[in-house]
Amino acid sequence: MKNAHQEKEYSNIRALKEKLFSVKNKLEEISLEIKSNTRQLSLEKDNQERLTAEIQSLRQSWLDKNEETFDQHQTECPTCGQALPPEQVEQAKENFNSHKSSELEKINERGKSRSEELRRSEGIIAEIESVAQKLQKDYESKSEEWSQLDTEIKAAESNMSDITTDVAYKNKQSEIDSIRKQIEQLESSKNEAIQLIKDDINGKKQEMLLLQKDLAKISHSKKVNKRIMQLEEEQKGLAEEYEGLQHQLYLTEEFVRTKVDLLEEQINNKFKFARFKLFKSQINGGLEETCETLYEGIPYSSGLNNAARINVGLDIINTLNEHYGISAPIFVDNSEAVTKLIDTNSQILSLIVSEKDKQLRIELEDSSLIPVDCEVSA
Repeated sequence: MKNAHQEKEYSNIRALKEKLFSVKNKLEEISLEIKSNTRQLSLEKDNQERLTAEIQSLRQSWLDKNEETFDQHQTECPTCGQALPPEQVEQAKENFNSHKSSELEKINERGKSRSEELRRSEGIIAEIESVAQKLQKDYESKSEEWSQLDTEIKAAESNMSDITTDVAYKNKQSEIDSIRKQIEQLESSKNEAIQLIKDDINGKKQEMLLLQKDLAKISHSKKVNKRIMQLEEEQKGLAEEYEGLQHQLYLTEEFVRTKVDLLEEQINNKFKFARFKLFKSQINGGLEETCETLYEGIPYSSGLNNAARINVGLDIINTLNEHYGISAPIFVDNSEAVTKLIDTNSQILSLIVSEKDKQLRIELEDSSLIPVDCEVSA
């Protein structure tokens, strides 16, 4: 009864809403077309303004170029200022007039091209504006149609009848209520018997859970005892194996220490002053690779003065030169900090701070000087 009533009442409203939905879709389509048309019109007007400005600029360029005249200074030599021969002056005038005429022609051609583009742009704008007017009329027409349909739908919904006031509907509702009361009475008596049986079942389940927990504890205890016996047997074997590995580890570390000492001694014997510490003993007895330069036990990176650093550096260079069989010039900066440089087979260029020399100079063997136009700056 309710479905039949709704079908009868809503059939007309549903038809009106379908029309309303169609009109709404059409309005959205027209709105999108109007926005697209507006963007096209804006772009074309920007193009029109650009072309207008360019045409105006070309007109001014043509006037400026047309007012140019042959300057008198072009009849003189740009280098010495003397007057040019008459034939050269005449040739210069002809070149000027030819170039001026060519430039005016180019400006004129560009102006014609831009004017043609401007005329096409004006036609496009007129066409777009015509389409815009038509779209606006269509949008207004569809808006009126949408408003009319919306009014009709609201009027139809307000005039709908209420099914609950129908006599036949009320009778059926009373019949439903009577049957529901009978069902509730039958379920009430049945539920009491079912609940007693469920309570008994739940009690038995609790007893079963307690028994299962006891069985699980007994089974777990047996497995734990068996595993303890296996681990005790494994512990005996691992203890013997550990003692053997400890002995091998001790011999290995002794071998590595001896090898390290021999390696450092072999390397340091090649240097007169510099010494290299290649490995460092750790707290756990192991060795860590390093490469630290020492001089008389003092690290190069900390605690060593500048003079000792320079001589240690020269010692390293001497050894490398001897090893590779080469001899390259050596620049020694801050040389004034060293009292005496160690002997070396290479040419040494000492860079020394000289307070009196404010200008770079070269001193020859005969004590003469070559001045150099260069100031010393910090």
